[in-house]
Amino acid sequence: MAFLRAFELVCQYLEVEPTVPLFFRVFKLQRQPSRDGRHGWVSLKQQVKLFKMFVDSVRHFKERFYIVRPLTKLAMDSLFESE
Repeated sequence: MAFLRAFELVCQYLEVEPTVPLFFRVFKLQRQPSRDGRHGWVSLKQQVKLFKMFVDSVRHFKERFYIVRPLTKLAMDSLFESE
Protein backbone atom coordinates (compact mmCIF):
# COMPACT_ATOMS: atom_id res chain seq x y z
CA MET A 1 0.00 0.00 0.00
CA ALA A 2 2.99 2.31 0.41
CA PHE A 3 3.37 2.43 -3.39
CA LEU A 4 -0.19 3.73 -3.72
CA ARG A 5 0.37 6.45 -1.13
CA ALA A 6 3.72 7.46 -2.63
CA PHE A 7 2.07 7.67 -6.06
CA GLU A 8 -0.71 9.87 -4.66
CA LEU A 9 1.77 12.19 -2.95
CA VAL A 10 3.96 12.56 -6.05
CA CYS A 11 0.90 13.35 -8.17
CA GLN A 12 -0.27 15.89 -5.61
CA TYR A 13 3.17 17.52 -5.51
CA LEU A 14 3.38 17.66 -9.32
CA GLU A 15 -0.24 18.85 -9.53
CA VAL A 16 -1.14 15.89 -11.75
CA GLU A 17 -4.36 13.94 -11.43
CA PRO A 18 -3.62 10.41 -10.10
CA THR A 19 -5.36 8.19 -12.65
CA VAL A 20 -5.37 4.43 -13.12
CA PRO A 21 -3.66 4.63 -16.55
CA LEU A 22 -0.91 6.82 -15.09
CA PHE A 23 -0.49 4.45 -12.14
CA PHE A 24 0.00 1.51 -14.50
CA ARG A 25 2.46 3.57 -16.55
CA VAL A 26 4.62 3.81 -13.44
CA PHE A 27 3.90 0.34 -11.99
CA LYS A 28 3.21 -3.05 -13.50
CA LEU A 29 1.68 -6.17 -12.02
CA GLN A 30 3.96 -9.11 -11.39
CA ARG A 31 2.17 -12.43 -11.21
CA GLN A 32 3.71 -15.51 -9.64
CA PRO A 33 2.23 -18.77 -10.94
CA SER A 34 1.26 -21.31 -8.33
CA ARG A 35 2.32 -24.93 -8.48
CA ASP A 36 -0.95 -25.96 -10.13
CA GLY A 37 -0.37 -23.49 -12.99
CA ARG A 38 -2.86 -20.90 -11.82
CA HIS A 39 -1.79 -17.45 -10.70
CA GLY A 40 -0.86 -17.03 -7.05
CA TRP A 41 0.57 -13.88 -5.47
CA VAL A 42 0.39 -10.57 -7.32
CA SER A 43 2.74 -7.69 -6.56
CA LEU A 44 3.59 -4.32 -8.04
CA LYS A 45 6.91 -3.47 -9.66
CA GLN A 46 8.13 -0.05 -10.77
CA GLN A 47 8.46 0.30 -14.54
CA VAL A 48 9.83 3.82 -14.15
CA LYS A 49 12.22 4.32 -11.22
CA LEU A 50 10.61 7.13 -9.24
CA PHE A 51 11.03 5.78 -5.71
CA LYS A 52 13.91 4.28 -3.78
CA MET A 53 13.55 0.72 -2.57
CA PHE A 54 12.03 0.29 0.90
CA VAL A 55 14.73 -1.55 2.83
CA ASP A 56 12.99 -2.54 6.07
CA SER A 57 12.10 -6.17 6.56
CA VAL A 58 8.79 -7.33 5.15
CA ARG A 59 8.84 -10.73 6.82
CA HIS A 60 5.47 -12.24 7.72
CA PHE A 61 3.59 -10.05 5.24
CA LYS A 62 1.53 -13.04 4.10
CA GLU A 63 -0.06 -13.33 7.54
CA ARG A 64 -2.06 -10.20 6.74
CA PHE A 65 -3.34 -9.75 3.21
CA TYR A 66 -6.43 -8.77 1.32
CA ILE A 67 -8.09 -9.96 -1.85
CA VAL A 68 -8.77 -7.66 -4.78
CA ARG A 69 -11.71 -8.84 -6.83
CA PRO A 70 -12.56 -7.41 -10.27
CA LEU A 71 -16.12 -6.14 -10.63
CA THR A 72 -16.57 -6.58 -14.39
CA LYS A 73 -15.84 -9.31 -16.93
CA LEU A 74 -13.43 -6.97 -18.75
CA ALA A 75 -11.50 -6.42 -15.51
CA MET A 76 -11.46 -10.17 -14.82
CA ASP A 77 -10.18 -10.93 -18.32
CA SER A 78 -7.41 -8.35 -17.98
CA LEU A 79 -6.04 -10.19 -14.95
CA PHE A 80 -5.27 -13.25 -17.03
CA GLU A 81 -3.85 -11.61 -20.15
CA SER A 82 -0.21 -12.40 -20.73
CA GLU A 83 2.22 -10.07 -22.44
